[in-house]
Amino acid sequence: AVLEQRNARIHRLGQTRTVQIITMVAADSYEAQVFALVRNKQDLFDNVVNEDATEDVIGVSKKLLDTLVENLAGPAAATEPATETTEAEPVAPPEAQSSAAASAPPPAADSTTLAIRQCIETLQQALGPRIKRIFGSGGGLVAVLDRVDSEADRLAEQLSARVPVALIDRLALRGLQRLGGGSPLAEAETYFDAATATGPAAEPLLRRQAREKLMAARLLVDQQLFDSALELVFAALLSAAADKAGLATPLNRAEVGVWAYGEALPRGLLDQDQVGLLMRAFSFAQGGAAPATLVSGLLEDAARFVESLPTTLPAQ
Repeated sequence: AVLEQRNARIHRLGQTRTVQIITMVAADSYEAQVFALVRNKQDLFDNVVNEDATEDVIGVSKKLLDTLVENLAGPAAATEPATETTEAEPVAPPEAQSSAAASAPPPAADSTTLAIRQCIETLQQALGPRIKRIFGSGGGLVAVLDRVDSEADRLAEQLSARVPVALIDRLALRGLQRLGGGSPLAEAETYFDAATATGPAAEPLLRRQAREKLMAARLLVDQQLFDSALELVFAALLSAAADKAGLATPLNRAEVGVWAYGEALPRGLLDQDQVGLLMRAFSFAQGGAAPATLVSGLLEDAARFVESLPTTLPAQ
């Protein structure tokens, strides 16, 4: 690139007089190697494009020549031992056979089971409490969700590269169940059922996010970093309000006012006090600063709101 820049400075655009450029490069230097590589590429281009090209030999590296020789000699070398080895191979002792069997790769069934398990774990991590049931049949998965949106469909499309994954909602499941023995799910195996799942249910993702943000905000308040703490409290309330409304992702801060008064309050997703708390945090965050007493009060109100959320989802 440096050499070409020098050439360009000497032979400027619009030059009408013939200019002779002599480039002097030290022999056996790094620059000489680069210069040779550029020249070889230029010769290759000229031989392909120009009809009157004069270069007959294009320089190649030693490594490329070795690779070409190996590729050319590969098939012949591979066929020769097959014609020469006619003697019977010795039988391995039982110990060697058992060790070979132990080191053999797992069968296809085991790999399919592993892929299905990994897909189920990915679905549960990404969709969490939205999953009501997961069926398996013929090496594929059918997940029943509370609702199927474009985000969940993109996830299913990505997972289908390993295991075919289909998403349906509960209405579609009831329709398939009415088919009885003719349903595609008649002989499917149930991998997960939220209605009959035993053991402690996991904390909803949005509630956990809100709680963790409030914990971090308390640490910032203790260190007198009120502006950063204010931003975390507002983010925690966005997650908490979304969890209370049954949404899958935190609220968009740019649309929180329209959502709060246009949807959450009229539909009863949030009450008047909760909407007021959310808008108070929004106004503080928009201002970028607030007195320490107001930030501390907002933090306590937000903590009470988060603690009032259900720790587990009710059975559907």
